[in-house]
Amino acid sequence: MLRVLLCDDDELFLGRVKSRVEAFLNSQEEKFEILAHTDTSLITDRELELCDLALLDVDLATPEDDGIALARRLRAFRRDTVLIFVTNYVEYAPAGYEVNAFRYILKKDLDAVLSQYLKEALAKLAAEKETFRLSVEGRYLDLRLDEILYFEIKHRTIQVYQNAGTDHGKQCFSFQGSLSALEIQLEQRGFLRVHSNYLVNMRHIYQFGCRGLQLSDGTLLRVSEKMYAENKKKYMNWMGQL
Repeated sequence: MLRVLLCDDDELFLGRVKSRVEAFLNSQEEKFEILAHTDTSLITDRELELCDLALLDVDLATPEDDGIALARRLRAFRRDTVLIFVTNYVEYAPAGYEVNAFRYILKKDLDAVLSQYLKEALAKLAAEKETFRLSVEGRYLDLRLDEILYFEIKHRTIQVYQNAGTDHGKQCFSFQGSLSALEIQLEQRGFLRVHSNYLVNMRHIYQFGCRGLQLSDGTLLRVSEKMYAENKKKYMNWMGQL
């Protein structure tokens, strides 16, 4: 079941958003549950943990607990929630990079773009359920693509590092293969060859500099300075498609 969180301090507008989201999801034959709030203080941690898709007003009535603050709370529980900001003010858009916002909708454009953005959000959620299959000690193992941090080549053996969540930490599996072949296989699915030794999942890039990058779990990796400009462009283009 798809769990959707809506938050806007304008009750009439919130009802309008809810009715349109319901109509769209029904048209897609999705099973869903929608939670709608006008007060962020009533949103529980459990609701955030279960949230797959969130449409949040940026400029809420309480400045210290606006949509960006709520998005930070959400990201503490779920990095994979698809987050759409709905706002009257386009100048808030840069703040969304901090919380990995998927799309921005100006309230005046809601009817024109909401269905398309929701369609793209469902496609993104489906893509994040994709798996990568590898053979480990004679058995097949399927890893969720969105949980893979990066691949590393060591002594002709590929090591894949998976972020298995706070309860399990980072896990590593080794298998035989070619990092170049993996790059071809996965480049259209959000992976970037940042160094001859590393193929990184761009979903987990936290900071990207000319001499190194930091992943969402704190891992630091070297990058190719020669390829930095081209790779940073690829990364920014990919971020713009989210």
